[in-house]
Amino acid sequence: MSVGDGIVGFEEQVYVSKETAYGVFKAPVGTDAIRVISSGLTASQERVNRKDKRSSRSISDRISRKKTAEFTLSMYILPSGTAGTPPDITQALEAAFGTYTNNAGTSDVYTLNVDIDSSFTISRILSTDFSESFTGCIFDEIKMKFPGQEEASFEITGTAKEWIRTTGTTVDGATTTSLTFIVAADKHLEIGSVVKIGSNDNTGVGFEITDYDADTLVCTIGATASFGDGDVIVPFFPSATTAGQPLACFPGTISLGGVNMCVSDFEISIKNNLNPRLDCFGAESSSGYSASSYREVTFSGTVYTSATNMNMPQATEDFETMEIIVTAGDTAGHRAISSMPYAELDLVPYEVPEDGELTFTIKGVATAPAGHEEEELSLTFN
Repeated sequence: MSVGDGIVGFEEQVYVSKETAYGVFKAPVGTDAIRVISSGLTASQERVNRKDKRSSRSISDRISRKKTAEFTLSMYILPSGTAGTPPDITQALEAAFGTYTNNAGTSDVYTLNVDIDSSFTISRILSTDFSESFTGCIFDEIKMKFPGQEEASFEITGTAKEWIRTTGTTVDGATTTSLTFIVAADKHLEIGSVVKIGSNDNTGVGFEITDYDADTLVCTIGATASFGDGDVIVPFFPSATTAGQPLACFPGTISLGGVNMCVSDFEISIKNNLNPRLDCFGAESSSGYSASSYREVTFSGTVYTSATNMNMPQATEDFETMEIIVTAGDTAGHRAISSMPYAELDLVPYEVPEDGELTFTIKGVATAPAGHEEEELSLTFN
């Protein structure tokens, strides 16, 4: 659907699909779908001026360098509604944390791991007008946000290897039970495009373009079919299967050292420090990725001062660790618990406004002391 000559953004549907190998496109299935508030898929390729000597001051030529890509996904924290059934975003959470454990009928637990070894294809479709996919997506940072006046949310960012874009065109010439067909115009399909052709959507999964010759406009698909001359080709992804309701800002608790405190906003961030490998000669884009430095788990928030926590700034002068637990929701199947057992707080300053209440800002690093490696943070849906 479109409005006038525009494409409406509210119909966007996003899929996160686990790849068999880094950067190898994975066509989405319905259960790969996630609900998002917003998504940003940004592709770029550096172009530089040719620098060898010449008599003219004109720029005579330009050269392409590596392709790069980034993504950002913003969404509500959406428990599935059934304890022991993982949320829609479970694959991304497992990728960002490293380890996932399902306790059937009870809980889904995400814990940290030294290894980050999964890549994904992120696909999105805007109605039937436009779709795109980013391959080789790695989840570098995930933020969990718990504001006092809005819904709890995730923000996930990372890098990607390549991109695939698809817009509508038509079949040029009828075919009979064939893997190939000719399109009427170039620059509409790329290898990895998933399309519907005429009324045929390949039984709800679409046709994946497995090869495309830009000179002859011949497309090869992954399943045989017959098409009529002029059949409309449109982007297609399978129907989304999603579940869950957003976690509101109540009910819930935030406790520091076992004491529940009035916190107006709180944020936890996992930064995996994953770096795409962009310096391999002969590779047009990233040829892989590595975790070349330590993971960082950090937190920050604003706390109202009261009789129960007035000495918090003084207590942080020795950089003692304390357990921080954020619980959102209070009903089985509709609850998320973030736990940092060994959180070290930075020195805490008081915030003294001209009017309003006295607050202090807490921030620091979640640590994992000897014997508790990779235990900085866990996330449990139960």
